[in-house]
Amino acid sequence: MNLKRLMLIFIVAVLMFTVKIGQTAEYPVSTNYWYQVIMDMPRSDSYLGSSSLPENEFIMLVNGQAPILLSNLVVMDSMGKMKAVSEVVPFLKNSIYLNPKYIIAVYPLKGDPRTEK
Repeated sequence: MNLKRLMLIFIVAVLMFTVKIGQTAEYPVSTNYWYQVIMDMPRSDSYLGSSSLPENEFIMLVNGQAPILLSNLVVMDSMGKMKAVSEVVPFLKNSIYLNPKYIIAVYPLKGDPRTEK
């Protein structure tokens, strides 16, 4: 009887751990700052992503010459849902390096657009 109870507790614990891992894998908890960056190249492009830098430091990078890393890149899928780039285009990473020379606007966001309403 005691062994059955122990096995049941173990199975429940494994299931709870698996569910928790699945939740954090979809939208990892992040203390990053989120931005929408508008680029003016041959055509205008918009990028949604995050940076570990707060607004004032991020804007300082825009005034520089070094490429700017935007992580956790998010796009809207064909159903209108915000998803990580790698979910829509599996061979891409969820980040992009932006040339500050072509940045025309930076919009600070309240948070992760996949979870914000």
